[in-house]
Amino acid sequence: MGTKANFHGPAFGGLEITEKLSDKQIDEWAQELFEQLTLDEKIKMMSGDVPFWPGMADMLGGGYADHPWVAGAVPRLGIPGVRFADGPRGVIMDGGTTFPVSMGRGAT
Repeated sequence: MGTKANFHGPAFGGLEITEKLSDKQIDEWAQELFEQLTLDEKIKMMSGDVPFWPGMADMLGGGYADHPWVAGAVPRLGIPGVRFADGPRGVIMDGGTTFPVSMGRGAT
């Protein structure tokens, strides 16, 4: 089984909506989702979704800038997680707008 996640589909996964929600409705929805998360899911949301060693193998094999990395996905609740593709050199994916990370900009 590969470490790459499926990046197809709506950006907000099962949370995609078409109607406009008020701030109060958004807060209530977020609280409802939060209450449904298990402790393990809450902990996992604070780290990347790819296990460490398979992730390292993928990165060292050229996958570092080959695809976005996912953190905090909870498919059971339709939460797609955050996709990121940055690091100490900034975003370096093909076709991406590339800016150096703030640390690099600050050092100049």
